Amino acid sequence: MNDVKADIRSTKESLQDLKSKWADMENRFACFEHRLSAAEEKLLVMPDFQKEIMNAKEMISSLKAENDAQDQFSRQNNIEISGIPVANAVGPAPSDDLEPPCRRPTNVAVLNYITEINNMP
Repeated sequence: MNDVKADIRSTKESLQDLKSKWADMENRFACFEHRLSAAEEKLLVMPDFQKEIMNAKEMISSLKAENDAQDQFSRQNNIEISGIPVANAVGPAPSDDLEPPCRRPTNVAVLNYITEINNMP
């Protein structure tokens, strides 16, 4: 009779252990289900992000092209003068050995832009 009671107790403890393990597994599956649904929601949004990224890339390339065109347009009236002596790499230096049309104007306000351009070989 004591053996039967011990067997029943052992079976009862085993069942309680199985119940706790079953509950733990249910909790883990619920967590996995939650994570899976969150991942599925993110995947549903991915194509929209990809479209936005492609649109942004297209816009960037068109803006670069427009910027280049405007840059070239702003340069169309520039002139390149080579052979003018440069002082401190800041622009043409005043020099008395240049012909009068090449001398730097005394009124600097009339100059729009001065740049140093290397001589072509």
